[in-house]
Amino acid sequence: MRCMDILEVLRLRRYKLIFSSIFVLYFFAYQLLTRLIVITHINFPSGVYFVVSTSTPVPPSQMPFPLWGPFLSITTPYFTWAMTPLSIGISLFLSLLVALNVTLYLTLYMTMKLKATSQILSSLGLIATALSCSCELFTGLIGSVAANIPFLVSITFMTTLFETLVILALTILLISTFVLYNEINGKRVLKGISKGVKGFTLTLIFLIISIALPLNPSFSLAKFVLSEASGGAFGLVLQKRWKYGFMLSVILNVIIFSLYLNIYANLPLFYILPFISGLVGAMGYSTLKPWARLGILHVIAWSLIMPGPISLILGYPIPFFNLSPSQSLLLWITTWIIGTPLAWYAGIYYLQYLRDTMATKQVEIRISLPQSRESGIIWIVIGAFMIIVQVAYFLTHVPYYVDYNGYDLIFLSVMTGVSTLLITIGSITLGYGISKLINTVFHLPRPKNWFKWSLPFAIAYIFLAGVIHVGVYGYPYPPILLGLFGIPMFAPVITIYVPHIIGAVIYPLQILQLIASSMLAGAITSYTFENRVGKKGLLGTIIGSVAVCPACTLSSFSAYSISILASAFASTYVSNFVNSLQGQLILSFLSEAVLLGLLIYTGVKARKRISIPRELRITR
Repeated sequence: MRCMDILEVLRLRRYKLIFSSIFVLYFFAYQLLTRLIVITHINFPSGVYFVVSTSTPVPPSQMPFPLWGPFLSITTPYFTWAMTPLSIGISLFLSLLVALNVTLYLTLYMTMKLKATSQILSSLGLIATALSCSCELFTGLIGSVAANIPFLVSITFMTTLFETLVILALTILLISTFVLYNEINGKRVLKGISKGVKGFTLTLIFLIISIALPLNPSFSLAKFVLSEASGGAFGLVLQKRWKYGFMLSVILNVIIFSLYLNIYANLPLFYILPFISGLVGAMGYSTLKPWARLGILHVIAWSLIMPGPISLILGYPIPFFNLSPSQSLLLWITTWIIGTPLAWYAGIYYLQYLRDTMATKQVEIRISLPQSRESGIIWIVIGAFMIIVQVAYFLTHVPYYVDYNGYDLIFLSVMTGVSTLLITIGSITLGYGISKLINTVFHLPRPKNWFKWSLPFAIAYIFLAGVIHVGVYGYPYPPILLGLFGIPMFAPVITIYVPHIIGAVIYPLQILQLIASSMLAGAITSYTFENRVGKKGLLGTIIGSVAVCPACTLSSFSAYSISILASAFASTYVSNFVNSLQGQLILSFLSEAVLLGLLIYTGVKARKRISIPRELRITR
């Protein structure tokens, strides 16, 4: 079977439809579950039907997760939708991962079906795929659970829980994507517990987490499950087999739950008994048939998962002994978290079992796709839109980034960091789109040649543009200074210097422009010297690359150098404009536009020269 590229799979019409449908449905489901979209009837004043606002309902520093950063709300008579770049980003990323995982599960099922040696695989494979996909949907749902709990007693707890669950969901989905991709290509990366350091490490991790959980009835079931899991992992590492072990483990668990509150009061016993139960259970578990082991894993995992979603549907937590509603809620959420990775592992284990036993027919799978070349226009539009939106928001909400008197440091840092990250992603997307567009006209240099010619320019630009200063002194600040808030892309900024030796000022816009300028100049030089674009082209590219390089990377040093020339040969107004922030930005971006123009010129010239066979060229 050939190695499948997931991008090839997603370009097939049926999988494209499946992926798109799940992505869109899950995105809006997530918005509804997290109450970012609230369906409600709103009475507007006469003549008002639609309201768009960038003002938060409470002070911005008090907004809950994920409504951090630049805020936008859309309100109609039927619904209101609150969003920030962070909330939209999390929603899109979770939806992408869930849709991708479900598509991968279906792809794996279809490849297994094609290689099936038994008709029963279709039914069993469909059941296994449904169970696994359900686990992926529940995994994504974990990220939205906290915001939809009306009976939660503490806002602080809810916010912290929300952040933790989102991180957990993203982590599991990313791991699942990696494992499924390898499974489709016939590689088993998810294996059982082995002997040696790896097996004992897993045992210690379970045990340490169990001990580290708070001494609270709400976490008691999680502590119990993790203690038993550590014993089970230890038993699997020992690889001892005892046919009565599993039955003894069941009896021990029945006794523990019958005397649960009394055993929990005796903490050492509460750790020891589950560990012993897991140890003997693992000895008996290894003697069972594979289908029996699969069934046990699924029953345990889904028993831990289901009380959480059921509690949300009912509107109150399922009672557990005499725990209060808030304690029961936390208990079911923690077991939901523990059960999700176990259910996911059980689903993968099930699919592996079916593939190894019933999908062994040798079939070569080929994917035939029409060849198409992307123009890059979509990427350019997306990147430009992200940059424009963040710049516009900053210009209309400057105090959210720089006003230390009105907002605390954490709020300002989060605002600056989010905007900087989004502009950076938009810039990379824009650059990728431009490269795709250029590739439709001529091919860019090979990466090896590109890097070879770009590196000298990068080193030269670092010094010429003032990123690194030599022999600095008289700087009245600590040797390492970190600025976390300010103008997006100019912050976060780090200043590092060793007095009288060397110093550096580094911020995101500077680094991006340094990389872009070096790559443009390197590509130009690669075309010039390796394809011999002619004497005029050679002279023009060298002069152009050297002339604009000080201005390519934004810095006060380069602006100061150019302003001296401007004051000598032009007016004072030009010199002052060059020294201003607007002047530096315009000068820097114009210099990169010049480099881009030179790149297109040399690329077109190079393409014309290499398109004519050498034996047909006319020489004088």
